[in-house]
Amino acid sequence: MIRSSVLNNASNPTEGPPIVHLSHGLMYRDIPCVVTNYSISNDTLAGYDKKTLLPRIIQVQMNLKEIRPSDGSKYGIRGWESMLQSPAIGMDPR
Repeated sequence: MIRSSVLNNASNPTEGPPIVHLSHGLMYRDIPCVVTNYSISNDTLAGYDKKTLLPRIIQVQMNLKEIRPSDGSKYGIRGWESMLQSPAIGMDPR
């Protein structure tokens, strides 16, 4: 799944890469992003599993770029003015 997050649709390349929704705590709630790069490594100090010979800890790092399509879809562009509206709707795409 991680490898496919940076690929586009081979049969229809105009669709572009998949959108990843970042949710983490109160600050990041369902933020639409595109993965621009990733890396997978292992922690050598954690050792390896004796049965499978796989690393016990696998570290995944992804570089994300937030996107906000402006085509009137569910994830339309919201700027600073959305914070001043009453009631404040925030910058989250909900």
